[in-house]
Amino acid sequence: MNLGITRGVLPAFHERLRDELTFPLSWERSAGRDFPAWRAEARAVVGESLTQPRLPAPSPPTR
Repeated sequence: MNLGITRGVLPAFHERLRDELTFPLSWERSAGRDFPAWRAEARAVVGESLTQPRLPAPSPPTR
């Protein structure tokens, strides 16, 4: 689907980048049509992402 907004506006590599973005948890890409199962899997991944340990604060620059 071409919306007419990419040609001449985005860099030449936009098509390659678009093809690399697969969004594996997208409803459109799900293998089955079981919405409750898809929702549970997606929520689990989001919850896992939100509970990652915090990285230590960077050290202040030294002179």
